[in-house]
Amino acid sequence: MAQHKSALKRHRQSLKRNARNHGVKSAVRTAVKKARATDPNNAEELKDAIKLAQIALARAGVKGVFHKRTVARRISRLALMQNRLAELAKAPAPTKTAAPSAKATKGGAKAGAAKGRAPAKAKKG
Repeated sequence: MAQHKSALKRHRQSLKRNARNHGVKSAVRTAVKKARATDPNNAEELKDAIKLAQIALARAGVKGVFHKRTVARRISRLALMQNRLAELAKAPAPTKTAAPSAKATKGGAKAGAAKGRAPAKAKKG
């Protein structure tokens, strides 16, 4: 434990700062988790949740809890997620197509045998 008066004060300050930062980090994590867990089919709710998470991240960056580049990267990832989900919502549903036959696939079902390879040996056991 520190003995000097200034070191004791720095320790007290670090404990206060640690408690304050812990609360801010927890709030950011909660906001980001809520944004990621929001139903992508509900566009308005998703947009609001992502906006709240971005605001929480920005505030944490201003307070110095997270580095500014970390904040920028996380906000960017949330925006990318929102854009991808928006594109998926606009895109038409894919239609089912027939599965390709063995002849249509490259090499067919017995490609190994056709190339002169020996068949795999069965394991004893």
